[in-house]
Amino acid sequence: MVFMATRSTNRSPGLTKDKLDEAVSLLKSAHANMQKGNFDRAIVDFKGMLAINKDYAPAHFGLGLAYNEKGDAKKSIKELKRAIELDPDVVQPRTSLALVYLNLDKPKDAERELEGAVEVGKKDTESRFYLANVYYMNGKSDEAVAILKEALKLDPMFSDARYNLGILYMAMGQRSKAIKELLKAIELDPDDIDARRNLAKAYIGQEKYGLAQEQLDIVLLESPKDQEARDLLDDLDKEEKAEQKSVKPKPKAKAIKGKVVKKVAKPKPKAKVKK
Repeated sequence: MVFMATRSTNRSPGLTKDKLDEAVSLLKSAHANMQKGNFDRAIVDFKGMLAINKDYAPAHFGLGLAYNEKGDAKKSIKELKRAIELDPDVVQPRTSLALVYLNLDKPKDAERELEGAVEVGKKDTESRFYLANVYYMNGKSDEAVAILKEALKLDPMFSDARYNLGILYMAMGQRSKAIKELLKAIELDPDDIDARRNLAKAYIGQEKYGLAQEQLDIVLLESPKDQEARDLLDDLDKEEKAEQKSVKPKPKAKAIKGKVVKKVAKPKPKAKVKK
């Protein structure tokens, strides 16, 4: 989880100019230390801000992120909850708290926080992306599809959301819709080999083997060590050769080549957005 700037309505009233200058300096230092991975130093900076104003929500938010990076989930949750309590109309602390819960394998708690983030962030795509993942984890595929469609309506160029929508359709057995969304994801991000590999699987499910091989060839061109793509191509080649041997051509008629592949592994949605 990376540090995210947040706009807050929670201010520091009644500060002298010197104290205000000190708070601004600490905020800049905290941001810089978070970006550099100096989380201990960032914690000191955020605590310095809270010494100036103990109810400054962004400082609690920053502390929550820093503690999470340090692996202290208990303190992270405490600070993120305090940030939400002080400024409930900001999306990022709710989303960040949900991700901490996910790391603790608490998808129900994550779902609750993300639903709150979506309610607060009427135009926020990131919270919708994560909520779709959590819905999928919690067995709510229809809800996941609906929330991803909301995210894509807000941002049609959101390639990871487009990819995950395709994966959800595949999991639901709707291959035609999956292919449509994965093609759009590739159009947005031609270097997305995950989208191409899973598009190949969708084509295999529709017995469009030539199109599947085309996508797998591109994957291996970009990533020669992609074992899953190699395995899929090997299956295609082996079954094609076996089918060729088993077919007995009749006079004045061509043998029809058939291809059969083994059951492919169930794809998983992406977990992070590209920012």
